[in-house]
Amino acid sequence: MPGIINWDELWKATHAGGFHHHGRDGQDLASHWDSKARGFNKRVMKNPERATNQVATLGLLPHETVLDVGAGTGRLAIPMARIARSVTALDQSKGMLACLEENMAKEGIENIRCIHKGWEELAEGEIEPHDVVLSSNSLGVLNLRESLAKMDSMAKRAVYIFTFADRRRDDGFADFLRRRQKGPPSFRRPGRLPGDIQPPGGYANFRRHQYHELAVLRALLKS
Repeated sequence: MPGIINWDELWKATHAGGFHHHGRDGQDLASHWDSKARGFNKRVMKNPERATNQVATLGLLPHETVLDVGAGTGRLAIPMARIARSVTALDQSKGMLACLEENMAKEGIENIRCIHKGWEELAEGEIEPHDVVLSSNSLGVLNLRESLAKMDSMAKRAVYIFTFADRRRDDGFADFLRRRQKGPPSFRRPGRLPGDIQPPGGYANFRRHQYHELAVLRALLKS
């Protein structure tokens, strides 16, 4: 039928040449982030209040476990570990995880387990299901539907995804949201993802928040 869009195939076609913040000039993605880990850590850890506010939206409980996909240097893993029973931090960059372990030591956090592996490399059953699975700005995967389904299968309670929607780093995601929502830009009502990238057996909702801290945004864009 004309007019029907296969969003999963469109995503693959849009990203056939790679993702905006991935390595360039033949550099693999892990090496790309290894080289940026120290500077990245210095910037993102300057704003613990924003991280705490984001974590508050997850409604974590003290008995729960969390899998942080693409955990980076622990911007969200550390405040989550203060609430949850344990956090598993998954990242393909050794440099990022080294910074995370240093941040853990500084903050006296001992209930984060670091695993050096990319999300697409993680085999089914390799780690146990967690109550909550979180992906924050780490959806740089070609097989989007497959990745979302894997997150869903590993979460006992919920999957939460934080991603950019600013037209500069989102590869068209902001336009997708704008076509499906109305209301003031600071906060818009929940929407639904397209059916062909929905995880099986359920419907994923989304909310959109405005990020006002432009100084941090500009610093990240220059990285």
